[in-house]
Amino acid sequence: MRSAKYKAILVVQIFTAIVLLSACKKGYWDAEGPTSKEISVTNVTLQSAATTTQVITQARVGTLVRINGKGFSEAKSVYMNGVKVAVNPGYVTETAIMVTIPSSLPFGKDITDTATRNTIRIITSNDDYAFKFLIQGPAPAISGVSHSLPKAGETVEIYGTNLRDLDTVKLPGNIVLLSGEFETSSDFSKLSFTMPAAAIASAGGIYVSGANGSDYLYNYMNRRNCIFIEKFSSDTAVSGGTGDCYQRTYNFGSSTISANQTAVLPATGTGHKNPATYRQFPATAATAAIDATVGSFDFRTCPAATSVLRTTGGAITTASACNNLALQFDAYIPVEWSCGFVRFEFVKGNTDWRYNYAPWLVNGSVKPVKMTGWQTISIPLSAFKALNGKTYQYLVDQAVSKGGYFAFINGSYTDASGKSWPPVAIPNFQMSFGNFRIVPYVKSL
Repeated sequence: MRSAKYKAILVVQIFTAIVLLSACKKGYWDAEGPTSKEISVTNVTLQSAATTTQVITQARVGTLVRINGKGFSEAKSVYMNGVKVAVNPGYVTETAIMVTIPSSLPFGKDITDTATRNTIRIITSNDDYAFKFLIQGPAPAISGVSHSLPKAGETVEIYGTNLRDLDTVKLPGNIVLLSGEFETSSDFSKLSFTMPAAAIASAGGIYVSGANGSDYLYNYMNRRNCIFIEKFSSDTAVSGGTGDCYQRTYNFGSSTISANQTAVLPATGTGHKNPATYRQFPATAATAAIDATVGSFDFRTCPAATSVLRTTGGAITTASACNNLALQFDAYIPVEWSCGFVRFEFVKGNTDWRYNYAPWLVNGSVKPVKMTGWQTISIPLSAFKALNGKTYQYLVDQAVSKGGYFAFINGSYTDASGKSWPPVAIPNFQMSFGNFRIVPYVKSL
């Protein structure tokens, strides 16, 4: 009997040992309870003050994320895109790892090993687990374009930041360019392509998209029907106007302005060429003296504003918000310049209706401008103090009997902070200009 009793006890002990050994193979216990030696990932969520439950399948560099699952308590290292990243041990539990995707982490095509691109890998004492997760760089942002009235076959440049890893560029008329049909600069601040003939007939914007997101150019491309000064003194009177609004927009120029010009300019090179009609000041290239108005002309503001309403087919109406509109004109200065400014006034002599354009001043530093061809200059109407927050009807109402002004002044320029930038003489200076227009200014197609 005693022997049978000992045998029964031995069987129980052996069974208990087997169960415990089996449990050890599957997991173990820590302060939180049972843990797993095998890693499994349930999802990834944003970790912020606003949310900790939003499930995501992609995130940008610099983002704090939480990896949810199990088997993390003995995590030795975490890799993203094949690069080991720092993880605070205090942010690691059996079921979660909180980690910031480093802002300096390589991403996209910088990762030549496609097997590790867009992956997160977790290594513990007992397991090695990797899963797919799209890691994005900063989103592309478009700030402008070299010319908004380009000719077919010309090289168009789009300016901005983070213009990298792009798959498509969509042009007006739903013309789509694929990778290989456009190029980006090494610092990803410029994208260039040859303008297809099919993309100049329709007005609209430009859209870019890729692994890091998408963005739009303002919808001011190909707005030929928004021009209010095209042939200067040869423009016709405005139809449907009353009083002084029923006249030609262009009034008269200074003694230094040229007559209408049509010669190809620049004569060589691949830069954008001139409008069909343009003018210049001075009429003959000369040194722009210090504190000199190199040239100017006056125009009638009411015919300008009224003509745009008559020709745009509803793209601009009296109800249009000025904050969604911009003034544009095309210009070419063949010599390098780093002082002076272009002045445009809807009401001559009134600072509330004035804007001084000085593209050589960039973030508080002087960066000389050298044009290789014609460029479109865009000035949001909101930049004119009198028009900020107003509708186009306000411009029309205030424009009656008013005269506008356009000039290049080689004088001291005062920036937004009040700092003054003195001029120097500019040798062999001449500015060519044309196609003055008011255009829609909204980021869309």
